[in-house]
Amino acid sequence: MRPCFKFKATDTGLPAVVAIDDDIGFWGVQAKDFRAALDSVEGDDLIVEINSLGGDVMAGLGMYNMIRNSGKNVTTR
Repeated sequence: MRPCFKFKATDTGLPAVVAIDDDIGFWGVQAKDFRAALDSVEGDDLIVEINSLGGDVMAGLGMYNMIRNSGKNVTTR
């Protein structure tokens, strides 16, 4: 399945950006794929951009908890 989110890391000292551009859950962004991508982000700062119509509440809560427990300084747009 194609990833419905993208991480954009910069090497200019700017924070990494994660953009969620599809439904959350089975037909869109899946929590296990999101975790693998989140774990690969280096640095202490992360910007989360959400442009989703919604989706599965449990998958969304799982992703929220992953971000919250990542130890990163998170800004959400």
